[in-house]
Amino acid sequence: MTVSGAEIGVRLSAVEIDFAGQTTLPFGGSGATLSEIFERAEEAEQARDFAAARRFYGIAVTAKPYDAVARYNLGCVLMSLEELGDAEIHFRVAASLDPAFAEAWFNAAHIRGLKGDLVGERRFLEQALEADPDYVDALACLARGFIRSNQIDEACVLLERIARLGIPATHEDFVRKATLFCRLAKKQPQSRDIHLG
Repeated sequence: MTVSGAEIGVRLSAVEIDFAGQTTLPFGGSGATLSEIFERAEEAEQARDFAAARRFYGIAVTAKPYDAVARYNLGCVLMSLEELGDAEIHFRVAASLDPAFAEAWFNAAHIRGLKGDLVGERRFLEQALEADPDYVDALACLARGFIRSNQIDEACVLLERIARLGIPATHEDFVRKATLFCRLAKKQPQSRDIHLG
């Protein structure tokens, strides 16, 4: 711990934290604030330099391990690097730090789905919708899951919710086809063996 005048600060390894909570990190010969590290991480991510973005977000998470956004951003970069296991850990930690962080739940669900864990995928999608009931991406993914498992009535309810919210272009084709499929399946139960592509 250092005291200079009225300033109190703590130095842990290479991370320096002042009394106000501002973190200063060594970067390129001079200290960089956590905000600057985030900026560099975002710039690297936009430039699709995911290795650099991973390094910067890793520094941010080390400096501020209870920051849900830093965890989420690191998870997104790790997902781009196809490091799904580590990405899922950061999404789940972000969601546990901020249970209202619907995107973190959604991305954890996406990874569960990629790994073939449909029960885990559904559970995390439900968590995303608990955090944000109007989250159309989560509604559409959950509706797909219901259709896959022949739970047509449940899928219809979700499709109606999406229609009430306004169907974004990214889901327009799916919602149109799924709605027609659900109507057909309700009229002709034997048609439930038809699956959407």
